Amino acid sequence: AAASCDDSSCEFTSCAGCTDPTACNDDSTATIENGSCEYGSCAGCTDPTACNYNPLATSDDGSCAQLDACGNCGGSATAGCTDAAACNYDAAASCDDSSCEFTSCAGCTDPTACNYDSTATIDNGSCLQLDECGNCGGSATAGCTDAAACNYNAAASCDDSSCDYSSCAGCTDPTACNYNAAATSDNGSCEFTSCAGCTDATACNYDSTATIDNGSCLQLDACGNCGGSATAGCTDSTACNYDAAASCDDDSCTYAAPFEDCNGVCLNDLNENGICDELEQSGCTYSWACNYNPNATSDDGSCEITSCAGCTYVDASNYDASAIFDDGSCTFIFVSSCPGDLNFDGIVNINDLMLFLSYYGNICSTNVE
Repeated sequence: AAASCDDSSCEFTSCAGCTDPTACNDDSTATIENGSCEYGSCAGCTDPTACNYNPLATSDDGSCAQLDACGNCGGSATAGCTDAAACNYDAAASCDDSSCEFTSCAGCTDPTACNYDSTATIDNGSCLQLDECGNCGGSATAGCTDAAACNYNAAASCDDSSCDYSSCAGCTDPTACNYNAAATSDNGSCEFTSCAGCTDATACNYDSTATIDNGSCLQLDACGNCGGSATAGCTDSTACNYDAAASCDDDSCTYAAPFEDCNGVCLNDLNENGICDELEQSGCTYSWACNYNPNATSDDGSCEITSCAGCTYVDASNYDASAIFDDGSCTFIFVSSCPGDLNFDGIVNINDLMLFLSYYGNICSTNVE
């Protein structure tokens, strides 16, 4: 720049080169562009995240590619569930991405089931049937649910319109004449008259066929009239207890004893001894007399004590078994080798003494043998 004039020494090659910084052969020392720039030798993918990244490339040629879903560099394959049995099967998927699931499309595939799922493609064994009451998967039974019906089913959960009200209908009142023990539903037919009557077996109008007592029971009156009011008593006007009001005789009549009035008093009793004159009997009234008469009611002074007198000692030789009174005539024979043995038993003891004392005081006769 200090030269004032050109000396024809100018040259244009030593500083010539590629001056394009984007070119593969860019020469930073070149000041003159000589058209030598080339762009192929250093071109490539300069994106480190690309699957075809070229660390030697200094110029990006737009060839950078990415891995596709299946790991192919620059490919267009898609990943998905390749199991045709899975709910999310993807027919377009080139590779399996382990995303297969078998639950979202699982359900009952039986069209006859009550829980049939038309969208389900996998049967999970959950199919159910309607029970008798229309409950899906239930166990309820249908039957008659009316407790008043003959065929009431306490176990039934729903009514099936099968209730019957006639087969078990009848009179359910045990006190009725037409009570039906088998009836469970009362049909209003109970009646209480055909079997009504007197049920008291002690009544005179007892009805053995009656099962309901209608209060008609009667008793026999005193004269045997059923339901009557007659009284029984003595109807004999000559009797002491004659009853003018009695309608029939009850065999209760009592009569005065012969010769007495109804009070037991003698009609004739002159001596006032309580024995009617007509029944008086004279005789000996003293029981100790020989001629005592137990039937005599008045003593006639005839009592005597001689006809029944005699020896009353059994040991005497003249003992008289018929004698009632001892007249002192007894005689005794004493023959003994044992003086004092009055009873001849070979022993003199208290018995002999008692025998002696029994004789003591007697007036003896002189005819002792």
